[in-house]
Amino acid sequence: MKAQRLRQIGLGSIFKFCLCSGFVVALITCAVLLVLGYTVQDLGLELGTFKGVLKAGAGIVGALLLSVACGIGAGIGGTILAFLYNLFAAAVGGVKLELDDSD
Repeated sequence: MKAQRLRQIGLGSIFKFCLCSGFVVALITCAVLLVLGYTVQDLGLELGTFKGVLKAGAGIVGALLLSVACGIGAGIGGTILAFLYNLFAAAVGGVKLELDDSD
C-alpha cells in the first residue's frame, strides 16, 4: 500500500461539485414535498396569492428558485470548508490516505 497526503483541495472543483449536488438534493426534496401536497406558501415562503393552476405553477417556480438558492449556498459553504482545510493542511500536513495499488 502506498501512503499519500492530501495537501490541498481545489476550490473551484469543490464549488462546482457542491453547487451541483446541493441543487439536485434540494430539487429532489422540493419535488417530494410538492408531490406530498405542500405548497411554497405552506413552507413559509410568501409569493403572493395565487389560485388554482397559477398556485401550482408558483409552487414549481418556487421549488426551482429554492433549489438554485440551496445549490449556491452549498457551493459557497463547500468552498469555505475547502479553504479552511487548505489552511489547516498547510499547517499540519493534511490527511494521510493509504491507496491500494493492486487490482
